[in-house]
Amino acid sequence: MRKNLESLLYSAKHPEDILNKEYNHFYWHLSEGIKAADEYVKIANDIRTIIEQIKKHSTDVNESREDLIIELDKNICGKSICSPFVMFFNVYDISLSVYRKLTNEERYDILEKLLKLFFKNRKLYQAIDKSTVTGILDKGASRRQGNAGEMKLKYLLEKKLKFTLNDNYKQVSNNEFCFISNGNWHGIKKILGIRYNIAENKKPDVLVKFNTEYFIIEAKHVKESGGSQDKQINELIKMISLNEGVHYLAFLDGIYANDILTEKKIIEYSNNRTREIDSKATKINHQTFKIFRKIADNPNNYFVNTAGFIKIFK
Repeated sequence: MRKNLESLLYSAKHPEDILNKEYNHFYWHLSEGIKAADEYVKIANDIRTIIEQIKKHSTDVNESREDLIIELDKNICGKSICSPFVMFFNVYDISLSVYRKLTNEERYDILEKLLKLFFKNRKLYQAIDKSTVTGILDKGASRRQGNAGEMKLKYLLEKKLKFTLNDNYKQVSNNEFCFISNGNWHGIKKILGIRYNIAENKKPDVLVKFNTEYFIIEAKHVKESGGSQDKQINELIKMISLNEGVHYLAFLDGIYANDILTEKKIIEYSNNRTREIDSKATKINHQTFKIFRKIADNPNNYFVNTAGFIKIFK
């Protein structure tokens, strides 16, 4: 069996852990975020104090109230995501990121309106402690996983496989890697003589030089099925369809990888490579079949999970 098919089958035989312990090595909410928890606590409670002071003042515009609004805005534009008042923004479809992009005058006006609504619909909350803040940060961890796959690649390459990160893609030597997002993708394509015509402005995550071979790697972290998740799987399938002299490697982690990379199906397809997929097959079986066929048709390319990735470069 060819090496890329062996890697696919190896991945299927060594599924992803349901509890992905590797993430705690690079997620800020478990390291830097906790170190900064005291600041989150302070800002949340400072916001509470200012709101309490505003509530005691007359609703008439006066210099003291204006100063409090300015001070409130200053705190909200800091580490304020753990403030119940800031969470209240979402009730009226205003996200913190949108709020921060407004002009000073727009923010002050919005604050006056939100304060009236807050006083009408909510009771002033008690002071917040550190355990509450860390719980809020942990709960929001899943929303900060947009680059989870890319960060896991960095962790695996540096910590597990002892590769060196080289930010200069023009000088990547043996057993080094660079993030393509940090470099000129057009220049990289020119150097490697590839087109990578997947979509306009689309570029993968990492370039790895392993001995004398180049690997262009795209990483996806998928936990469950869905529209956007299926789009990510399709992007990986499209990439491993390319045949341009380099290795295109699709890296999929997260427990949804276990549904796609099943040992039974990979062996079944390996034993009968001329078969076609049943039109009534499930969506997951269609995805597995497409992945197998693209890997079978393109011997330079790979589709792997965490275990398969480590095996290739170890």
